[in-house]
Amino acid sequence: MDITSLPRYLIYRDRFSISEFNIYENNNINQAISDAMLELPFIQNSPESERIALSVFNNAYYICTMVLLEKDPRWRLIRYKELVSGQVREIAPLTLSIIGIYLSSKTIVLNEYQEILKDNILKGIHNNQSWYSIYTFLLQKTKGIKKELLPKEFAPRFIDERLFIEINIDCQKWVQITDCFNKQRIIDLVDNIGQSKDEKLAFLKEIDKKAKIFYRDNSYYNQTVTPDLNEIENNINEEYNIEILEAIDDCRREEYENLGDMRPLNKRIQELKTENKNLQERVASLSSENSVLVNTMKEKEHIIKNQKETIDDFNVLAKDVTAQQKVRMEMAWQLFEKAGLTQDILNRHGKKAKAAIVMGALLDIKSQKCAQYLSDRDLSKHRHKQTITQLNTIIKELNLDIEL
Repeated sequence: MDITSLPRYLIYRDRFSISEFNIYENNNINQAISDAMLELPFIQNSPESERIALSVFNNAYYICTMVLLEKDPRWRLIRYKELVSGQVREIAPLTLSIIGIYLSSKTIVLNEYQEILKDNILKGIHNNQSWYSIYTFLLQKTKGIKKELLPKEFAPRFIDERLFIEINIDCQKWVQITDCFNKQRIIDLVDNIGQSKDEKLAFLKEIDKKAKIFYRDNSYYNQTVTPDLNEIENNINEEYNIEILEAIDDCRREEYENLGDMRPLNKRIQELKTENKNLQERVASLSSENSVLVNTMKEKEHIIKNQKETIDDFNVLAKDVTAQQKVRMEMAWQLFEKAGLTQDILNRHGKKAKAAIVMGALLDIKSQKCAQYLSDRDLSKHRHKQTITQLNTIIKELNLDIEL
C-alpha cells in the first residue's frame, strides 16, 4: 500500500521546534547532525537556517516512519525524493543522507524490502559526487555517537478518536483516501495503518461515520451502499508488529499522560528490557530441545491414535483441533516455566504477546491462539484424561521434569 498517498498528519506529527529533536542532548546523534548542518555553507549563510534544519529533520522522520510502516517501500523511492526536494538544491541530498544514517542505525530493525530501499538510497548518494560529499561529512560527524535513535522515534501516530478530532478530516478527503469508500481499499488502510485491534477498529469506525454522512448528503451516490462495518471488521488482519506497537506505546505515554519525574520509570524500563533480553536468551538456548520434543510429541500422538484403548478419546481431539492444540501449548508452557518464564513476568507489558509469538513459531499455531491460551490456560483434563495420561507417561520415559 502507498502510504505516501495518505495525509501526512495521519501518519506523522510535525515538530514545531528544532529542540523537539533532542539536539541539545549530549552525545546524541541528532545533536551531531544539527552541529554538522551549521557547518554547511548553504545553511550557515541562510537567514532561514533554523527553519531549513527543522524542515529537514521533520521530512527525514516522516519518511523513516513511512518506510518502517510499509511492508515493501521499494516502489516509493522516487516519491520520497520528491518529498525532500526544496528550493535549495542541497536539501534533497542532505535529507536523504540523514535518512540513510537513521535507517543504518543498529537499533532500527528492517525487513528485507526495507533494507533494499535503504541500500538504493545510499547507492543514489554514492553515485553523485556532490551528494556523497554531504553524506560522508555527516557520517564523519556522527561517528562514535553512543546514543542511537530508539524505534519509538519513528512510530506512527496512535490511532484513536482524539486523533480524528484533532486532525478533522472532512468527508470529501475520506472519499479520496478510501477511493469512494471502496471495501478492499478500506481493509488495506485499516490493516496497514492500525497497529493493534483497538486502533484498527477506531480507524474503521471513523471511516464508517464519514461514509454515512457522505451518502446522506449526496443522494446521487445511492447506487453504492455504505460498507458493512461488521463484514469489514471480520476481514481485519490481526497479525501485529510488536516493535511498532511498543514504539507507539512509548509515544502514547509521552503524548497523552503527565507522569512527572520520569527517572524512576526509565530505570524500571531498563530493568524490564534487561529481564526481557535474558529471557530471550534462555528461550533461544532451549529452541533446539523444544524442536526435538515437538517432533517426539507428534510421533507419540500418532502412536496413541492407533492404540485401541485410546481411540475414542483421540477421535474427540482429532475433531476438535483447538483441544489438540491446547495439549501442545500446555506442553510448551511447561517448558517456558522451566526456562524461567513465570506467570508474573508473562503479565507484564508486552511479554505475553512475545511469548505467544515464540510459542506459535515452535508449534506452528497462530500467535493469537497462543496469546488466548496464555490468558486462561484452560486444559480440560477430565475430557482428555487418557490422552494426557499417555503423554505424561511418554514424558516421564524421556526423564523430563514436566507434567500436563
